[in-house]
Amino acid sequence: MKQDDRKPEETVLLNGIPYAGDVAASRKQKSRSWKWLTAVSVLGIAMLLPVSAHAGIFDVFKEIFGTIQDDIGSSLKSINQLTQQVQQLYQTTMWPLAALNQARGFVANSIRAFATR
Repeated sequence: MKQDDRKPEETVLLNGIPYAGDVAASRKQKSRSWKWLTAVSVLGIAMLLPVSAHAGIFDVFKEIFGTIQDDIGSSLKSINQLTQQVQQLYQTTMWPLAALNQARGFVANSIRAFATR
């Protein structure tokens, strides 16, 4: 028997499954630790930067929100006012509330009148 023909030593884990010392699994674990270390390092460096370096990021959001509130917001306000005016026009001309209530009362009285006979 040659040395290459031998199986690697198997170790039994707690769950009873044999483990042959998988190299890929250990590389994954090392890769995860490097990713974690890199993320912590980048975050640490970002926290050490002066405050003026952070301010540039938030200025972009401030400009975007300002544009939405000022330019688009005024247009939306005009659209809402126009919609309310049209709704008020419909309520006064197409289906006035007083006339609708009068018709409902007439129907209710008619039903009562025929139901008692």
